Order: sequence, then structure tokens, then C-alpha cells
Amino acid sequence: MEGVHDAAMATAAASDLGTKRQRIERLIQRGDRLANVQQEQQSETSLKPRTSSSCNSSSTCTTSSVFPVRRSSWTPQEDEKLRKLVRQLGNRNWSEIALHFPCRDRKRCRERFVNHLAPSLSSASSTWSAEDDEKLLQLQRAMKSKWVKMAKEFDGKSAESVKNRCLMLARKAAARSSKGRRAPPQRWTAAEKDKLQALVVTHGARNWLFIASQLPGRTDLQCLQQWYRTLDNKVVKGKGTWRAREDQVLVEKVAEIGPKWAEVRDRKPVSRAVLKPLGSVDQYGALDGC
Repeated sequence: MEGVHDAAMATAAASDLGTKRQRIERLIQRGDRLANVQQEQQSETSLKPRTSSSCNSSSTCTTSSVFPVRRSSWTPQEDEKLRKLVRQLGNRNWSEIALHFPCRDRKRCRERFVNHLAPSLSSASSTWSAEDDEKLLQLQRAMKSKWVKMAKEFDGKSAESVKNRCLMLARKAAARSSKGRRAPPQRWTAAEKDKLQALVVTHGARNWLFIASQLPGRTDLQCLQQWYRTLDNKVVKGKGTWRAREDQVLVEKVAEIGPKWAEVRDRKPVSRAVLKPLGSVDQYGALDGC
């Protein structure tokens, strides 16, 4: 029995040793591939490495996280090179593919290929029917801004195409609502203000078209004005908050350029809550009546 046990142990040890050798061989092969990639990158002439100035770095560009990732537009030469590398290395080896693009990481390479260059993306990506638009609006109401999931519901359309179409539809809806006789503005409800604040916290105070698409009946301009007038804590609001120095600057600027309140606001040393801008209008009226 002991002999059988020893033989089994020897067999297991040999198997384990063989597995370790295979792992080591795979690591060596991967190292060789990476070395070849780096050598090819240095000798390649079709696309020269980016200079330090183009990458906003004082050192040679690499894909290391130490240096900034390049976010500028892709050139046709880069697109063609990316297609070739995906054909050679497959659409999963993004780390190796990124080695061929100084100052572009694997995420940028993958996004560029998947959203713009993949063979599955045809002219259908830029062609939208009325049925597509209706389906897209329904999906957006259900999925909000989950563009990747929404894109899977359409053949040949990328997440980027879906996102751009949603924003374009929101812009068209806002334009239609503003045509003809202008309806009196409606007060913002507490629920709308809470939702606006949550959207800005989540998505930032930038993409107002998307934020407006989540607030039925509100335009991007209304959302922007409501945020900066009443909700943004960085803006000074309310009566009695003006300092003597600000009063002096306000009077001087109105005397210089007239009651152009947006320009007056932009030239003052602090930000004020404005619509027309109301903060400057009210304060100047108070000073004028003194």
C-alpha cells in the first residue's frame, strides 16, 4: 500500500511540476511578445511616437499611468493601424494593442474600435427611423443613461451613437416646446428641485441637455438657470449679502456699459445668482433709490 501511495504522490508531484513549467513557458512567451511589440514600436515609421509637447509631458510618451493619456482626435492612420492590430491580436488583447499607441491606454483603444470601427457597425449606426426613435425614447425612460445596454437593443448601433441620438431628440423636443406663443414659466416644485440637484451631483453641471431630458417639460436653459439661481451653493444669493466694495463695482460697471446685466455679472469680482441677472438688477434698483 505504501508503494502505491508513494507512486501516486510522485505522479502528482510530476503533474504539478509540469503545470508550473507550462506556466513559466507561457510567461516567457508573453515576455517575448511584449519585447517584440516594443521593438516594433521603436522601429515603426508609419506612425511616429508622440512628442513630449503633444502629450503635455516633459518626458517620452508611454502608456504608463505616470504620463497623461492622450484625448485628442484619432487620425485616419491611427484608425487603420488599430483595425490591423485587432485583426492580428484579436478584440480582447487591448493591453498589447495599446502598446502600439503612445499616450493612448487600452480603454481608449477599445472605445475607439467598439464605438467607431467595428465591422458590425455599418451605415445603420447613423440612420434612425421613426420607429427607432420611439423605441429609443422608451428605453431611455426605463434605463436612463445606460447607453451600452440601450445599444444592445439595436442592430449595428454603438453606445456613442445611441447617446448622441438621445441628446439630439431632447434638443428637438425643447425647440418644439419653445415655438409659438411663449407659455408663462411654471414654478419649480420641490420634487423637481430635488431631482435636478441629484442629477447635477451624479452627472455634473455640464450636460444640461441630458439633465433636461430627465425632467419632462423643462429645457436645458431652464435647468441651468434654476441650478445657478437657487441650488448651487457656490453662488451668493439673497438680499443683504452685498458688500460695500461690490456696490461700488456694480455702480461703476453700469455707468460704463449700461444695464447689460449678464456682462455686469461677468465683470464683478464674485458670482451672483442671476436670471436677467436678477441679483444685479435688484441691487442696482436698491442703490438707485437711495
